[in-house]
Amino acid sequence: MIKKRFIMATGALAMSFVILSGNVLSGLSSKSPLISSVLSGSSIDEIYGSARYSLINCDESYEEKLQKALANQKAIQEKKKETQNKLNELNQKKDNTLEYLQELDKQMELLEAEIEETKKQISDTQLSLEQTKIDLVDAQNEEAEQYESMKRRIKYIYENDSNSTVLDIFLNSRSLAELLNEFEYSRKITEYDNELLDKYVAARQKVEQRKATEEAQLGELIAAADRLDYNEAQLADLIVESNKTLDEYLAAIESGKVTLANYGDQEAAVKQQIETIKENERKRIEEEKRREAARKAAEEAAKKAAEEAARKAAEEARKAAEEAARKAAEEEAKRAAEAAAAANQPTTTTANNVTVADQPATTAATTQPVTVAADPAPVSTGTKASIRAAIANEAPKYLGLKYVWGGTSLSTGADCSGFCWAIYKKCGVDISGLQRTSYGMASQSLGRTVSVSEAQPGDLVFYGDSYGNVNHVAIYIGNNTIIHESGYQVGCKKSSIYYRNIIKIKNFIDYL
Repeated sequence: MIKKRFIMATGALAMSFVILSGNVLSGLSSKSPLISSVLSGSSIDEIYGSARYSLINCDESYEEKLQKALANQKAIQEKKKETQNKLNELNQKKDNTLEYLQELDKQMELLEAEIEETKKQISDTQLSLEQTKIDLVDAQNEEAEQYESMKRRIKYIYENDSNSTVLDIFLNSRSLAELLNEFEYSRKITEYDNELLDKYVAARQKVEQRKATEEAQLGELIAAADRLDYNEAQLADLIVESNKTLDEYLAAIESGKVTLANYGDQEAAVKQQIETIKENERKRIEEEKRREAARKAAEEAAKKAAEEAARKAAEEARKAAEEAARKAAEEEAKRAAEAAAAANQPTTTTANNVTVADQPATTAATTQPVTVAADPAPVSTGTKASIRAAIANEAPKYLGLKYVWGGTSLSTGADCSGFCWAIYKKCGVDISGLQRTSYGMASQSLGRTVSVSEAQPGDLVFYGDSYGNVNHVAIYIGNNTIIHESGYQVGCKKSSIYYRNIIKIKNFIDYL
């Protein structure tokens, strides 16, 4: 027997499930921007973003290097935080999808149970309907048999009692009671036949009604089964789509973890870079102080040596003058003695009257000023010209030589001032009086500052910031061209003399 209450509940559940499925499918079709970017094939850098830190450049000042490194560090930290937030969002979406899949699995179990129950009811209804059809045939047969029986009975009465009339029954009855009995008997037979026929007709109609009801119920059950099958297919598609979305979330999470680890490595690297910049600056300052102290000590020593040399020269000049005066006095005394002897005059008077202080020559000798020779003026000799030509020819041979801070080697690497120092030395320039650093070279008194138009091959060009602080040096080779160690990325290269802010140009060759 079909339960209408169950059929109504089935229809309501199917309708609510269709509405739920439509909402969920609509939600999945408009995925989050993050998942959309993953599904569109975007690279992980486009999804999570990217940050890179630059290498140290020799041409940049300490503040520029430090500020750039700190900016890189901040950018990486922001990208790292952004990536972590996106990972948190993805994990939340993954958890929501898992919960949603669990709910879909529960609904699938209920739907499958409902489908199984509906199929069972369809089978039961079909069996009941088959039995009803059999019962209907039996009822129709019984009705037909009763109808035929009545027809035969009526026919028999009319055929066998055709000569009997009511008058005959009345005349042949022996009494009134017998007459009434005859009429009552005929009436009861007729009523019995009619009642029996009505009973069979009612039984047939009841079976027909039951058949119609069961056929209608079977149609409803088949329609409900079709709806449930459709909902099952929709739910299965929804589960497949949700599993696909879950896989995409998991893949995006793994990619995000890799990107987060990369940002961690970059953050550690840029932190190390900042420490290196600070350490290099500390070493540079210490080296500058050491070289400045050495320069001052050398200048002081040179000054003392010059003073000592001047003192010795003056002392030697004084002694030479005294010796010359003494010899002149002796010579004069000798000549006077010889003259006195020749004139037979005593020599003692002349000798006693002649003293070193009385002689003009002596006076002139003792009062004559002592002079110290000045530094010779620079002269562009053939040797100096050949040195300049050698420098202009030699320096370009080392293009590409790697940059090594503090280095002075033309084979293993050098910094900007070390390269100039090494080229000078290789081309025969006496570098004993030349400072080692670009700052020291630019600030030392040796050499002469010249203009760009006066610059000659071999002169040194000093560069720096807008405040006039020197931080780089290059060798001029003519035609507004320089050769210099530019930094870690390129090393030794050729550039225009105007490639940076020129602080000064110095001619050392004519003074070394």
